[in-house]
Amino acid sequence: MRTRATLAVVAAVALFGALGCRAVNRIVEQRAAEGPKVRAKVLTIRTTIHPEGKALLHQAVFAGDVIRLGSEVDHRRLFNVREQTVTFVDDIEKTYRTVRLADLVRERQQTLAAPMPVAVAPAQFVDSGTVGEISGFAVRRYVLRLGSYHRELWLSQDEIVPEAFFPLMISSEPISEPFAGVMGDAFRELIQLRGYPVLDQSRMKFGDQTLQIERKLEKVEEKMIPAAWVQVPREYRNLDETGS
Repeated sequence: MRTRATLAVVAAVALFGALGCRAVNRIVEQRAAEGPKVRAKVLTIRTTIHPEGKALLHQAVFAGDVIRLGSEVDHRRLFNVREQTVTFVDDIEKTYRTVRLADLVRERQQTLAAPMPVAVAPAQFVDSGTVGEISGFAVRRYVLRLGSYHRELWLSQDEIVPEAFFPLMISSEPISEPFAGVMGDAFRELIQLRGYPVLDQSRMKFGDQTLQIERKLEKVEEKMIPAAWVQVPREYRNLDETGS
């Protein structure tokens, strides 16, 4: 029974990045690049991991209609909030492909609907109704629970980034099979949400320790950034055209 619960939680972690899989990736120091610059909204996010006490900083940039997460390297996503697409860029293979939000949601729902090897209680997702202010933004608290795993999302509908970003991000996160189905109900609720997670807190017991990860938006500012940060290099191969 414990194995079942553990596998279910692993599925939840992989589906929503909830235990900071993005946070513990290699954080890129974004170097100045040659070429044209564009004006962008730059979000600075601090990730704190306990019990290690490690703190990491990364940035998300929003230029034109495109958002990029600075914590994603080698394999990254470009979110186009106007066209409602996600472009998956592979900087190792030098390829990319673009998927519409509707297709992402449909594919994710099909995966979540697949039978699981054993019965596992689904995750519980609730709107707590609690509101407040964090980093100067009005926020609302949402809670996700699955066994010993607990996650709190404090979303703001202030104009940090366009509201289309959150469903694009949620529907394109990596997913773990075959226990992804535990998140089916939660996904249907999450995909309806709009806003930006000003504070994202997760905790889960591992033996005698409790892993805690907190991601907090610290500041938002306007800056000039290399246009290449939110573009696909011209020499990359479009998998949509090659049929690969």
